Amino acid sequence: MPTPSSAAIIAASHDTDLLQRAVALGATIGLTQTDVEAARTRLAAAPVDDEGNTIASVYEYAAATYEPAPRPGQNPVAVTDAHLLHALNTIVEERA
Repeated sequence: MPTPSSAAIIAASHDTDLLQRAVALGATIGLTQTDVEAARTRLAAAPVDDEGNTIASVYEYAAATYEPAPRPGQNPVAVTDAHLLHALNTIVEERA
């Protein structure tokens, strides 16, 4: 996947469905809702795997591929829980 556009980073960081899922998963690794919300833009730009994909690039691909199916942040098949947890763990590691 190519580097995501700024529009994709903005869209992913403002997707309330995706944010709610990130908050729920963040709680499983010790992040508060405030932590996740404060890092929402960094989360959108954070890597989801070792290939350089990010939440925003996966989101952008899902938006282009799955429309008008469920919104990407709402669709756990588009941006998976594993993607979110990988990106959240990156944020946790950056804070350490």
